[in-house]
Amino acid sequence: MPPRRKPAPAPAGGLLDWSHSSHFHRDARPCRSCGGMTHLRDDHGHPSHKVCAEAEFAMVVDVARRYASQERL
Repeated sequence: MPPRRKPAPAPAGGLLDWSHSSHFHRDARPCRSCGGMTHLRDDHGHPSHKVCAEAEFAMVVDVARRYASQERL
């Protein structure tokens, strides 16, 4: 199993809504980010803890903001 990474803080704009039953699966699989077992699935059906998905989202938003501030978008 790959080493576990610490999740980053939640996105600045709020939390992702995973209240729909499609985000839960009866079979546990390794999270795509940290490698820990999870029953949760992202919007594309990939195994992911909610906090890990929010951390990835926060990183993407941060990169987009940095590039936008440098007029690279």
